[in-house]
Amino acid sequence: MSSNPTFSNYMPPLMAPRAQKWNFISLLFSLFYFLPAVMSMNSMVITDWVTILVGYAIFLGLYFWGLKSDTSNAIYPILAILLCCFVLTAFTPGSNALFGFAMFLAAYYFPFKKGVWLLVFAIVIEVLGFVYLRNYDTMFLGIAIFLSIALFINAAFVRKDLQHRLSEARDQEQIQQLATIAERERISRDLHDLLGHSLSSIALKAELAEKLIHAGQQDNAMKEISDVAQLSRSALSEVRESVSGLKKTGISAELNVMCERLRSAGFTAECENNLPVEHSLSPEIETTLILLLKEGSTNILRHSEGNRAHLTLDYQHSKIILNIWDNGNASHILEGNGISGMKDRCAQVGAEYQIQHGAEGTLISICKEFADQEA
Repeated sequence: MSSNPTFSNYMPPLMAPRAQKWNFISLLFSLFYFLPAVMSMNSMVITDWVTILVGYAIFLGLYFWGLKSDTSNAIYPILAILLCCFVLTAFTPGSNALFGFAMFLAAYYFPFKKGVWLLVFAIVIEVLGFVYLRNYDTMFLGIAIFLSIALFINAAFVRKDLQHRLSEARDQEQIQQLATIAERERISRDLHDLLGHSLSSIALKAELAEKLIHAGQQDNAMKEISDVAQLSRSALSEVRESVSGLKKTGISAELNVMCERLRSAGFTAECENNLPVEHSLSPEIETTLILLLKEGSTNILRHSEGNRAHLTLDYQHSKIILNIWDNGNASHILEGNGISGMKDRCAQVGAEYQIQHGAEGTLISICKEFADQEA
């Protein structure tokens, strides 16, 4: 036996709380072991009773050993029970009531194919015992074989049911783990999108304030420093909203905010919102568009060498289209966390993501099929 069985073949001890326990009431059936002795009581002597009782006590110890075992070491109590029953057959035909308990353990702990081999081995032991030790006592032999097969089949169903429940529990754990990982990734993307834009704006304004101080323009520098403080407070508020999952501002307001931040960074920025008033976005779609808008604007602030930007939100042919354009000369674009994060967000809500760049600038387009049920 392998000391590290695979999950699909591993079975926990029958005494384990999460396993389906073999009801101890079943041991009442083992009392049939004493039936032949009771029926021939007149011919029994004290040594016969002592042998039968000691043998039964040994069987109980071995059986409880089997209940406390698992797949990695259950073979030992199973073989020990078979040996015990074989020896007891020499003293009483009632041993036929005990062979089946070994087969219950075998069918529970081992895969069907291996269990069948143990069943065949047990039947061979039973035949040898009742033929040679009991002088061809076929009636008791038939009962032993019948009980072994019946308990084997019963345990096979117990094993299958428990494996199904264990598999469901494992799948549920995996789902919870995946959900936890997805939530962590969502939070990391949110923080990247929210703080990326805010910190870029703060850095630009801080640099501008430093230049103004060196140029002796204290009043203008103080204004930029005041803007830095306001942006910091706004970033803190957005982080809190992201963690709590709440969005107090809609996409329209966010479009204006992004334009103002681009303008404050020196861009000539325009924004258009052509989404019909009668159409409202689902919270998931609106939150995703807001974060995509923030990330796209952050990329302009960080990487664009242009001076103009255009942000538009359109509704065409039952589709929502978000365009983020700037006139920076981007001959090539390297995909970093920002672009990959935007692609992931689009994939999560079933939106199409495209990016085009050339001499006229860079255009990011996000297109999402709009349905009334998303309203």
